[in-house]
Amino acid sequence: YDSTIEILKPYENIHKNLKVFKTEYNSGGPSIPRNIAINHAKGNYLAFIDSDDIWVKDKLEHQIRYLNKYDLICSDCILLNDKGEIIKKKTLKENIELDLNNLVRRNQIMHSSVVVKTDYFKNIMFDEDKIFNGFEDYNAYLRYIDTYSNAILLSKKLVKIRVLSSSLGKKIIGKERFAKSLYIFLNYVIISNNFDVLITGILSRSFSYIKQLIKFKS
Repeated sequence: YDSTIEILKPYENIHKNLKVFKTEYNSGGPSIPRNIAINHAKGNYLAFIDSDDIWVKDKLEHQIRYLNKYDLICSDCILLNDKGEIIKKKTLKENIELDLNNLVRRNQIMHSSVVVKTDYFKNIMFDEDKIFNGFEDYNAYLRYIDTYSNAILLSKKLVKIRVLSSSLGKKIIGKERFAKSLYIFLNYVIISNNFDVLITGILSRSFSYIKQLIKFKS
């Protein structure tokens, strides 16, 4: 328990379009709270951000320019450590139009940078099974891109991502990360009946895992 609700409530009273919702218990993952918020959403678009990440000032203003053409808009980012120091600036030279072939190889979508259409995403939602914890966003975006294929990754860095040692995704490493990533991908393949991407997805994950093993041993 922390004082998040007490901090937010005064803002809700000042800004009538701001609504704060509190879960009755700790769900043990981000999917349930996210889905609660999505189900309450009344606007045309959803913009996600995790509690430990930061949007740059003109993030939404910049992404709005692409809303008429794309069903999902995400962006490049700056990575920060626990102390807020820059550890890596991901660098894209130009915007990239994303499709399923991009996404089955690896997840290029930073969740806190995403803007999607509300009506579309309400048909997708985040899977609340805890087996997806740490990969729930990737699972959702695979299904979203498979259904609504118009997506773009902007080269402009619109979000700062804190890579915290305590974060759920950071705790999943090595064999567990490989196994979970493979499970999420195979789950998508089976449910969507899209076996055309099976070999590409398995090979890309195997290559990535082997590369990590080689780096670790060297």
